[in-house]
Amino acid sequence: VGVYLRFAISKLADRGSTICTWFTERDSTRNTFARQSIPMTWDYAETNPFSDSAGNAMSSVEWAEKAVSLFAAAAVGSAGQGDAQNQSVSTDKPVSTDPPYYDNTGGESAAAALATNLGARAEVARELAYRLYTVAERKKRAQEALRYNALVQSWPEISRLARESGTRRAEQTTLFGQE
Repeated sequence: VGVYLRFAISKLADRGSTICTWFTERDSTRNTFARQSIPMTWDYAETNPFSDSAGNAMSSVEWAEKAVSLFAAAAVGSAGQGDAQNQSVSTDKPVSTDPPYYDNTGGESAAAALATNLGARAEVARELAYRLYTVAERKKRAQEALRYNALVQSWPEISRLARESGTRRAEQTTLFGQE
């Protein structure tokens, strides 16, 4: 029982975080981990755990109960690790793999290179991304809004990478006394 109550508490903590945003399509809160990182949010949605509305404590208990009821009673499974290119287990079978996480795709590095080239105008690009996020959110275009929000949320890291890139470039040009 303790483990199942922990499921409910975990769900309640997830929905009660100040990192939650409002999910306009469902008229409820979006969970904390909308992607594979902890995002910075411009505003957040507050839920009342003692209310009858979305995000309350009882709905978390009901969610845990529903999830546990769907557990397979006596499923048999196995796991293994191996080279994906030299195996025969999945031959002629559909296989689903975990996609690369956003920060492993080079997106922030590419954005930092662009920000370095833009110089002082890079801040205008951040403001544009935030405005586009706002417009997409208002027009209920959730996927577009998430993309623009991810760009705005990544901006501190993009700026840091752009500064480092600019510093390295400056060091390289003055290394041999060239200005």
